[in-house]
Amino acid sequence: VQLAGADAAPALAARAAELLGAAETTDPAKWLVALDLLDALEPPPPIGGVCARLGRFLGRDHDDRLFEIALRFPPGIEDSTIGQAVEAAVGNGLVHEVPGAARLPAAFNRRLVAAALIAAERGHADAAASVLHDLPTAADEVFAPAAALLRAPDVAARATAAALWSKLIGELGGSVPRCAVAFGHFAPAFFAAAAWHDAEDVAPLRELLWGLACEWRLASASRPSLLPLALRELEEALQGAGDWRRAEAALWALSRYAKTMTEDMKVVVDACLMVLQQLLTVPGLAPLATSACAVLEAVPCARALGLLLDTRLVDVRHRGEDVCLAVAGAVRACCAAARDELWAQGTAAQLAEELQARALVGEDWLVGAAAELLAGTDVQPLAKQWACLCAQAPPDKVAMRAQALFSTIVRADVCLALWRDCASMLHLVSPAERVRFVLRVADFARDGSVQELAGPAVELWVATWPSAEGDEDLIAALEQLVRASARTSAVAAPAVELLIRDFGAAGDSWAPHTVASALGVIEASVASAGSPWPLTVALAGFYGAALHPAAALAARQPVAALSLVGALASWARDGSDLGRGLRQSLLAQEAAVRVIVERAEDQRLARRIAAALGLSAPGSALGVCTAC
Repeated sequence: VQLAGADAAPALAARAAELLGAAETTDPAKWLVALDLLDALEPPPPIGGVCARLGRFLGRDHDDRLFEIALRFPPGIEDSTIGQAVEAAVGNGLVHEVPGAARLPAAFNRRLVAAALIAAERGHADAAASVLHDLPTAADEVFAPAAALLRAPDVAARATAAALWSKLIGELGGSVPRCAVAFGHFAPAFFAAAAWHDAEDVAPLRELLWGLACEWRLASASRPSLLPLALRELEEALQGAGDWRRAEAALWALSRYAKTMTEDMKVVVDACLMVLQQLLTVPGLAPLATSACAVLEAVPCARALGLLLDTRLVDVRHRGEDVCLAVAGAVRACCAAARDELWAQGTAAQLAEELQARALVGEDWLVGAAAELLAGTDVQPLAKQWACLCAQAPPDKVAMRAQALFSTIVRADVCLALWRDCASMLHLVSPAERVRFVLRVADFARDGSVQELAGPAVELWVATWPSAEGDEDLIAALEQLVRASARTSAVAAPAVELLIRDFGAAGDSWAPHTVASALGVIEASVASAGSPWPLTVALAGFYGAALHPAAALAARQPVAALSLVGALASWARDGSDLGRGLRQSLLAQEAAVRVIVERAEDQRLARRIAAALGLSAPGSALGVCTAC
């Protein structure tokens, strides 16, 4: 095949089909050679007659290969024996992928969809979800089976079903009625999919599920949300004897929503306090405690401190270190939120001493809460004490001490004073703690009075990104740095260049909300027309690299890239070097710009941008529309 070249592919395929038709059924050599030949042709040439000749070789220990060849050369498959065999194999859960489904006849695709639904009913959830993911599934009857697949008993099958739902959401095309029907099936199944599994790690699955929740917000003008259902799930799960797995899944979802919307959360806080009260007298149930603490970390309040600091809640023997860290995060957030209230009551100093005392005898994770209480007075002695403790710590304690030190960095002056200590110990803490530290430093750098922190903050971001690529919090921190420095400095350029590069290399694997955050950072670095920010000047040659992957994503899912194109297009008439450079970025990615403009939800803005760029007529070259 290699020697013959692409031009000879149709003739070779025809010859292979002849071998299949002429070969004796008792002589496998000839028909196996024909299969090898057909398998080697890439891409497969469009010839007919292959499927009609494959059926007689079924049952000879090579059925999988026969199925693959039939799917690569599908003309006639819907009326052939091999087509019936493929359909039966799908229904029995023996087929996990359908490559080249777009080449299959529409009628046969519908038969395979029906067969996959049968496979799901027979318990072959993973195979059914994988096949449905490959096939065109525009019909509404797929929504109910897809929801059922989210309830599969094993985590891997649920993850495959989540990927299927991502595809289905992308195919809804923004239709509000269809979105409403699909969301009605999806929402109840979401919590079943997110339920805790004792034997398997559900964290990666939950990230996929949260990505779907964010996709729904982008998929329809109605912006469907799981928040009301999560509140109802939690209320129902806590009634009567209760269902802790159901309650935990609801609390996890609520903790994610609470990060961005803290209003109307009083009922959730009350439920969390009730859960924690019950956990004081019940051993185990660590996931429930962790999720309740995650909610309180996002929606902190002073009245939670009494329960959170009860030593029965953080019994390491029964609940493990993860619960201790979750409690620490909640205590710290509550102390920070209620600092003024506690000082006014006269209890802050005593509470800070209690937290420090407990930290020194083994509960290191509580020192961050003490630092938050002292942030309004003189917290530097506490931070320096823990820097010394880190330097003196034995090897088996240094990582925990380093994490405690990082938690004492609650003010910009403390950060500057102990920067060398923190930088030298960055490699000792977990990636999650590094991200939290970057967020804190970025928050300090956002204050214009601490400009000297911007450079170190960007260096810290660049050092942390490889171990946390695609982390939405880390991207949010970069947006803070960009907004704080773009007008006066190009200090953030290395971090934004790294983000653009990795968006191009791996953006198709990021969750939609992460993609939206990344595009938001890039857009934030683009100055308004006529204002040549140093950061925009430094990145002028890099913006085009973000447009191609954005367009590739926009072709299959909602992507908020139009405003970025609009920000760049606003420079279209500017005759400066920067204006010409940004226009060149758009010129170099004309096809990508067209896709983004054509697929945009806001068609009014899209038409304005198209007119500004001279894209109103199909096939026209990019440039300034002189008529506008």
